[in-house]
Amino acid sequence: MELQVIYQGAIATAHDSATKAGAETYKRGGNAVDAALAAALALAVVYPHNTSIGGDAVIIVRTPEGEVRCINATGWASKNIDLDALTSRYGQCLPDRGIDTITLPGAIRGFESLHQIGAQLPWEAHFDEAVHLALHGSTVGRSLASAIAAFPWQDSGSTSLQQLFLPNGAPLREGDRFVQPELAATLDTIAHKGADSFYQGSVMQDVVSGLQAMGSVLEESDFTDYCVELVAPISTAIGDLTVLTSPPNTQGFSLIKYLNTLKAERVSLAEGLHNRADLFASCFFESNRLRDSELADPHFSVQDTEYFCSPLGAQRSALPQQIGDGDTVGIAAADSDGWAVSLIFSVFKSFGAGIRDSRTGVLFQDRGTAFSLSSLSPNVIAARKRPRHTLMPVLVLDDKDELAWVQATMGGSGQPQIHAQLLSHISCGATLSEALAAPRMNVGARGIADALNTVYVERSVSALPRQALSKWALREVPDLTDWMGHANIVRVAGSMLEAAADPRSDGAGMVVRLNR
Repeated sequence: MELQVIYQGAIATAHDSATKAGAETYKRGGNAVDAALAAALALAVVYPHNTSIGGDAVIIVRTPEGEVRCINATGWASKNIDLDALTSRYGQCLPDRGIDTITLPGAIRGFESLHQIGAQLPWEAHFDEAVHLALHGSTVGRSLASAIAAFPWQDSGSTSLQQLFLPNGAPLREGDRFVQPELAATLDTIAHKGADSFYQGSVMQDVVSGLQAMGSVLEESDFTDYCVELVAPISTAIGDLTVLTSPPNTQGFSLIKYLNTLKAERVSLAEGLHNRADLFASCFFESNRLRDSELADPHFSVQDTEYFCSPLGAQRSALPQQIGDGDTVGIAAADSDGWAVSLIFSVFKSFGAGIRDSRTGVLFQDRGTAFSLSSLSPNVIAARKRPRHTLMPVLVLDDKDELAWVQATMGGSGQPQIHAQLLSHISCGATLSEALAAPRMNVGARGIADALNTVYVERSVSALPRQALSKWALREVPDLTDWMGHANIVRVAGSMLEAAADPRSDGAGMVVRLNR
């Protein structure tokens, strides 16, 4: 009698419909790569304030053999970009939203690359649930309802977006259903004709003509020439763990810099969040400065990763910077065969550029607003250049170089800080649920009324870190505040897998166990 093998597949996302879509792929013979792809596409339907196929993705994938690859699917500016015209129109910086903030969407090419690396199921199989949700409707969750209520609709130039979320002039509320038939048709086309349809075929032609009608300088060649990059992750070891994340043009360096600082100062992960919370704040303050002043596309500006990741030094600058209200989704997936994926997928600000194409149903990102309009900046906007980026997936390995856990989070510029806090909690013995629910800190000004040394703290942050932060300007917010990030984690626990989603989100973690 042949022995049955227990196979496990884990998935955690910010929306339970996406988690179920990922879990279903395991039941159909897929692995963690398949689960992450299906979940990402479902999120593009049910979480449009945070992500869309009109956005970017950055992904880390680990194979059963231990090979780790980073897929940089961040899009570029059009080859027709005109810096002088933009500075004449906007002055020193691009607006938060609008047609000129739209950069080429890289996510679908990124998903294609991930599929080629390790998927078990055919490409079209990953679209089934996303197409169903778009065609037959999904329910407005708490996070989406909040984003709809807060969005400045009076400033939106997209009638299509308003028609979707303000039917009859009234905003959709939690529990309402909304359908996206145009998006369903687009997803179905990409499913059956491949990613090329979005970059070289009929979908691309519709997208480009729609964007150009609204004043975009993006053209067909910007899509046809685009390709993702497979790059090596950056990493550091701390204690018995090795932490891997994405290199520039992303802010992954910020997490590595913090961990290297702890090692240099001989401070444990636990101390960094408690009696040495001042070190946490100082390090991320400096990382924010580096990101805002020096991070850029390495094809256009030398990006010295060793310099970015070096421990916090004695000389610390204090240039103005603000944390962006980044809206993103993070997907964590792993299976008992050894596949692991951290997939980060985003439109940047809430509802991206605030523009939705009526023919294709595609909502576009506003990543262009992360560019500088100063010719002196390494991050100045330029033709076929990618902006500095907040997306940063994370994998954690144990002292035997085996997978320990997968982290994925939203949180805009605060993503590395969320990752650091999760690492601390888990390494100190917290359960996944405890680590995700723990009160968080976030370093950086969010508005013009904030001081440069502002640190936001959720109400339940304890007295010890507050005392360590006595010289910082503390701003208290309620516990489980949405913009403190939606994180998701999958962990290897002996012979078992665990998965959990952030209580700040509408998400869930699931583990599927099968006899194969």
